[in-house]
Amino acid sequence: MIRVLGFKQQYRPDGKVIDMVHFTSGDAMRENGEPTHSTWERISRIMPPEVVENDEGGLKLAALRSQWAQIEPAYLAWKSGHEIPETGTPLGAWPAIDNAQAEALKGVGIKTIEDVASATENLLAKPPLPHMRELQRQAKTFLEGADKAAQAAEIAALKEQNAAMLEMLAEQKQEQDKPRRGRPPKAKGDEQGEAA
Repeated sequence: MIRVLGFKQQYRPDGKVIDMVHFTSGDAMRENGEPTHSTWERISRIMPPEVVENDEGGLKLAALRSQWAQIEPAYLAWKSGHEIPETGTPLGAWPAIDNAQAEALKGVGIKTIEDVASATENLLAKPPLPHMRELQRQAKTFLEGADKAAQAAEIAALKEQNAAMLEMLAEQKQEQDKPRRGRPPKAKGDEQGEAA
């Protein structure tokens, strides 16, 4: 699991702007909440490409997609001017609400889609927005869909990896079954007979 710590932009001499992400693994945290280690990386290097060369079984691509799935919601929120929540999916990544609605939710302490989905009746009554129960239902549906999409992507990656492994095994079996040129190897009994 990845924990996003922040974003920044670097400006190259040619004027090009480079988006950077600061992140750590979720288990690399001290008791005081500080990371034990962290990494700054270019967003362009973390976004998964369509294809990764020399990636037998698709493991590299699956790892890149998994990493990006954890970073992308926070990145999209940052690009749209929203703050990054410590955990959960930022409101800015949710198409069901606009910026004004997101700000109204943040005003009462609801910072993530997960917060909307799990809000109590008392908390649902606080934002000056109509139809909060319907919004909560949409949040639950959105999160279920995201979970299903992540599971489907993981299953697809595993199926692809399994197919590649089966193909490799079939190729190895084919190589082993090919007739070999030259004399056949001596049996162990033949070697002992010659030595005697």
